[in-house]
Amino acid sequence: MAIMLRCYFSPVGRRCLTNFALTHCRQYSAMQIDRNVLSSGWIRRSKYLYSYYACNSFTLVTSMKDAIQIRCSNVQVLSRLYSDQQSSPDSKRKKFLSVEQVDIARLVKKNLRKKEKRDEELIKKQLSILEIAFSVADGEIGATYLDQDAIKVSPEELVELAILTYETETEELSISVGEESIKVAAQLLRSAAMRGNIQAKYSYAQLLRTGQGIAADLPEAAAMMTELSSKGHPYAQYALAGMYLKGNGVKQDYDIAHDLYNTSKMNGIAAAGTMLGHIYRQGLGVDQDLPKSISYYKEAAQRHDVDAHISLAYCYSHGLGVDQSHEHAFKHYEIAASQGNVMALYNVGTHYFSGNGVTADFKMAAEYFTAAAEQGFPYAQVNLANMYYNGIGVNKDIRKAKEWYGKAATRNDNARQLYEQVCNEIDNQDNQ
Repeated sequence: MAIMLRCYFSPVGRRCLTNFALTHCRQYSAMQIDRNVLSSGWIRRSKYLYSYYACNSFTLVTSMKDAIQIRCSNVQVLSRLYSDQQSSPDSKRKKFLSVEQVDIARLVKKNLRKKEKRDEELIKKQLSILEIAFSVADGEIGATYLDQDAIKVSPEELVELAILTYETETEELSISVGEESIKVAAQLLRSAAMRGNIQAKYSYAQLLRTGQGIAADLPEAAAMMTELSSKGHPYAQYALAGMYLKGNGVKQDYDIAHDLYNTSKMNGIAAAGTMLGHIYRQGLGVDQDLPKSISYYKEAAQRHDVDAHISLAYCYSHGLGVDQSHEHAFKHYEIAASQGNVMALYNVGTHYFSGNGVTADFKMAAEYFTAAAEQGFPYAQVNLANMYYNGIGVNKDIRKAKEWYGKAATRNDNARQLYEQVCNEIDNQDNQ
């Protein structure tokens, strides 16, 4: 008996996710798939739901045991079957996994199995919890369902799952995968935080503060940071200090901010010393004291804080609290640049280009501008485009200039105008 069914595909690059469920009777001799509609959709069966990656063509075959085989070119079945009965204990699990969620689940499973002496039963529990977290993150079910299942593992194992989920953002799969991973991680951290895990409380409070993966709630974030700060959590002290400094979620209070930064610094957070330097340089709740700000910056720089090096470089460039010295400014920018800081990379490039504090070297300037431009820094992109256009430090290449002007054009009006001019110039050359 041949039955015509309609399957909808949602393409992402060369891949698409297909959610299958089959209706009618238990046995089919063959099935054909109508792929006229290219969007998201499903085929239903009364008892089981399957989610698969699919490519351009495949064959769907059922056996006497209701097993479904998908034969696709270079395709792997990535997900498991789920119960489709409302009375089933698994009914709270997500029925349809998006492309992003399948990617996340696949990577999390792979990374869990890399752990030494990892019990397979524990992995199954963690993946089951992850499936429910998908549904909570999408608003399909309440967070209570997640909390009920989360007790199957320890709070530490729940935090581990959240971290692995969050880390899929760095796998360069797609922007949407990164957004989805943070949403799901936020729910896992919330559940672990409710069980008293300190790491989860801090991480969840940070997400509430920044609005990543969850709606921002500054008062709640401040309350959680206050609790953690009172227990001696140095990073919470640092974060809460910033909230008091700016009045985010709490009433602005420079004195409390100063005290919290000082406590955090004493507890080992070098960046807190840099913030104290800012407070004294700008006179926020204290008398302005440039030499004292320099002292804080130098102490933090010795503890390898990148922002402290950038602050010292700025002060040396402008003679703030120290004698002006482009050589010292260059040295501190170079140290920060060695750690990949985009602002420092750009400034080292400008020093090499202008010859301030270092012998002028257009080739080195181009290398540093390239490093900053590749991180999306628009001023570096414009400078690099100018160098390609004029053949300074690099071989003259008007098309390369066009490329970099184009990348900066959306955020820089000057770049947009230069981009249009170069486009016209290239068109005129091509038409000659």
